[in-house]
Amino acid sequence: MHTTNTDIDARTFAMWVRRICAVIIMVGALWHMPYGYYTLVRLATTLVCAGLAVRCYSASRMAWAATVAAIALLYNPVVPIYMARTTWTTIDAVTALTLMLLIPDC
Repeated sequence: MHTTNTDIDARTFAMWVRRICAVIIMVGALWHMPYGYYTLVRLATTLVCAGLAVRCYSASRMAWAATVAAIALLYNPVVPIYMARTTWTTIDAVTALTLMLLIPDC
């Protein structure tokens, strides 16, 4: 299948939109929210990071693929990992920064 520059730009834009949405949801988790909100955080972060892991792997950026895959596993809502709220607050902040600043476009 032939891919044009417009297709690549559209896919990159879509991934950025997903990342921004996940970050906004994560920033909301820094305040006290109902339990359902944290389930949304887990689901959104898992989906975005799983997608990023595939993209990074396809771009041969194995370290980044492993990093975002680990984040996806940490946030997965199927087998949740339970930690203190203060620990999750730190993890949410670091994950948000990682998604927005450190991960190169894959």
